[in-house]
Amino acid sequence: MSLTSTFALPIAKPFITLLWFWILLLVPAASNSSGFEPETTSTRCVLIEFYYDSSQSDHSAALNELKQYIESKPGLELVTRDIQSHDKNQLRLQKLAEHFKFDKKRTPVLYTCNRIIHPLEADQKWKSMLEDALVLDVYTRIGCSRCVAAKKYLEQLLRRYPAFKVHYRELTNDVRARSDLDQLVERFKRAATSTPVFHFIDSLIIGFDQESTSGPRIEEVLKKWTVECTPNKQESKPTIKPISTMTDQVSEVTELLPF
Repeated sequence: MSLTSTFALPIAKPFITLLWFWILLLVPAASNSSGFEPETTSTRCVLIEFYYDSSQSDHSAALNELKQYIESKPGLELVTRDIQSHDKNQLRLQKLAEHFKFDKKRTPVLYTCNRIIHPLEADQKWKSMLEDALVLDVYTRIGCSRCVAAKKYLEQLLRRYPAFKVHYRELTNDVRARSDLDQLVERFKRAATSTPVFHFIDSLIIGFDQESTSGPRIEEVLKKWTVECTPNKQESKPTIKPISTMTDQVSEVTELLPF
């Protein structure tokens, strides 16, 4: 063995050990460089405001029915607003009535996700109206790679917004879907130049690039109508919050009128 090889062997061992150390250190960082943020474990819940008159027995019955319904649905929190007990509730209901053009005396009323719903409609129509308010319509096309990426993103998004559901509308073979999208384009005065197209909570978002760029546009709308779920209800059942417990909570939904 030469003199050179005699000294190379003890020097090579620490060098190889150091090399493996840096490889193991850099591998996790490289695995997170795909542009997708780590999924958060927190969930956000939709607030549903219920305006009623506690002096009316039928209103109390409607509230009890609403509570039973919401308790079976994940991702919802109910805010009760008795117009007999608080002047601010009456003022807020008046502003809603002026904006949505309905008779403020026609109570009880549900308000959520920029929708006004009258729970006393016949044949339990309020339930289907509430479910419809929590739907994300997504228009896609066959062979659209960005549509595939959007679907993967929405799968993890809905785990953090459990109250919402996605309804995919395939434009390639569905004439009704194309007609509905044409009406939305006309209504919002936007050109649907690419797919997917997202329609939810009276908003129209066109196109999907990747989670880090398009995701915030979608969540900006969802966050406006939701709050972080309380720890004891992130798994399933919602809580019922009277107005007295909401005074310290800062939320666009409860403190401002998002419309």
